[in-house]
Amino acid sequence: AQAVMEVHFWVAKGSINIDSDSALEPNAQALLDYVSPSAGSATVNFATVAGTQTQTIDIDAGGNIAMSGQFYAGTDIDVRAGQSTAQDGKITSVAGTRLEVKTAGVPAGTLTMYTGALNGSMTLTGSNFAAGAITLRASQGQITQTGVIQGTSIYARADRGLNLNTEVASIDAQLASAGDIALSNTGALALPNVVAADGAIRITNYGPVTATLVRSLGSS
Repeated sequence: AQAVMEVHFWVAKGSINIDSDSALEPNAQALLDYVSPSAGSATVNFATVAGTQTQTIDIDAGGNIAMSGQFYAGTDIDVRAGQSTAQDGKITSVAGTRLEVKTAGVPAGTLTMYTGALNGSMTLTGSNFAAGAITLRASQGQITQTGVIQGTSIYARADRGLNLNTEVASIDAQLASAGDIALSNTGALALPNVVAADGAIRITNYGPVTATLVRSLGSS
């Protein structure tokens, strides 16, 4: 895989800058295929070129983020929508999307994905993710994922719904409002904290389970 030190992919006010100096550098262009959004656009589409890997990938958007393609990093991938004043932004992905943080082929480092703090859901369709520690947050939306998430631990927070398919050792998941939690996992699983404010909790695990706290606080 091609190696470069760092890639930052920033989107603000309809412009695209690669790296902190705002230059469209050749090595960054080799790593990212993108379509420049039109003026005032709320969505940016991007994808990494197959077979390349960087150390960190940071993706910020003032509005929505739509992912496709394959993203590989050695230490960290950080994806945040809704970073404008409106704090409104969703994250979506299409089938075949892959985000991986690995060292020597083993999930490592961190993968973080946030939607807008005031509005935005996360809909990850037929998409695979891998990292040591994974954080998913949709403070005012729901998180729905199909595909597989691999790693050591998942920390997930959403407002009104959470549906994940995983191969991890630990899941900490919580909903703030009425909605259901559905988790399907393969392998030995620890559940230190799984809480639904008002809704059902359904956990399917193909392997041993250690449940410390699993609780629905409402009447649903």
